[in-house]
Amino acid sequence: MKLAFLGSGPISEFHVPALREAGFEIETAFSRPGSERLRSFCQRHEIDQSDNWDEFLEIASRCSAIFVAVKTEATLEVLRKVAPLGLPIMAEKPGAADRSSLEALKELDLNQFCWAYNRRFYQSIQFIRNHKERIRSAAVSWPETAKLDHQFIINGCHIVDTLRFIHGDLQIVERISLGRDQGFVALLQNSDGVPVALNATFGAFANAEASFFLDDSRVLSLKPLEEVKEHSQMLVVEPNSKSKLRRYVPEIGVTIEETVTRLKPGFLNQSQAFMRLVQNHEYGDLSAFHDGLESLALTLELVEDR
Repeated sequence: MKLAFLGSGPISEFHVPALREAGFEIETAFSRPGSERLRSFCQRHEIDQSDNWDEFLEIASRCSAIFVAVKTEATLEVLRKVAPLGLPIMAEKPGAADRSSLEALKELDLNQFCWAYNRRFYQSIQFIRNHKERIRSAAVSWPETAKLDHQFIINGCHIVDTLRFIHGDLQIVERISLGRDQGFVALLQNSDGVPVALNATFGAFANAEASFFLDDSRVLSLKPLEEVKEHSQMLVVEPNSKSKLRRYVPEIGVTIEETVTRLKPGFLNQSQAFMRLVQNHEYGDLSAFHDGLESLALTLELVEDR
């Protein structure tokens, strides 16, 4: 299955091995004319390089699919160029970083398109999604490292999409801004009335984590997102000569974590899902075009001044 690749940045280094493992043959790669990074990228991965847009589009027209891994700010124009080919496309998220570009994306006519939200394919996320009907509430902390709204848009969109993947569409019930480029605290809710508290305090020295509270008192805890622990009961540790405090320690019943391989977590399953889309028109757990745009719209709404 031949594929044309757009991009040569750091994330591309992870996509190429996963795509090949899934059965794709990368026919050509292109990013921009005269790019030294593209040249070294193609040499490193033994990919034929296209030197201009006309050459790339001509070769891509004979392929079965296209992968787009360019900078967010360039995604819209790139998709405008490749859309007329009518091929299945996977593109790196989020696709845009502002409202005007989001609206322009909505106007594109794309065939069998999906966004590369690889966290959907984590075993931990899949496990929690399988418990969706039992979730009573959720609490999420996403301390974006950089104090920039833009950084949350291009990176925090992952947690927004992950929450939508687990819970379905989410609406903002209440939101408190911490200031421009400082973050926010928001209460979200899905169509079943399940509340999700999201704390995104930018620049905090903390890891991302999430807890999902089930109707049978179990708690599914993510920290990091690649690992889920199921707290099934509470162990009471009585005071003793060493400690006068009574302690309540959640006992861990199940632990599921990503298998360590040479591939980035979620990338192989995502690439295999893309192969099924190309071959059988099946989306599975992939983020379809408009589904991904809904995640982007909610991400923008969370950081916008209102």
